[in-house]
Amino acid sequence: MDELQFLSRQQPGQVSIDNFQELKTPLTAVLERYEGMVYTEDRLG
Repeated sequence: MDELQFLSRQQPGQVSIDNFQELKTPLTAVLERYEGMVYTEDRLG
């Protein structure tokens, strides 16, 4: 996976993500692998 860069601006009480859509697409694709997975003690050990 290529490196992703999180760009944000912060003001008191507010955080804005400048490149949300740019991050959403590749992260969604990667996280789809884990959709529906069930984690048990056996799988974690």
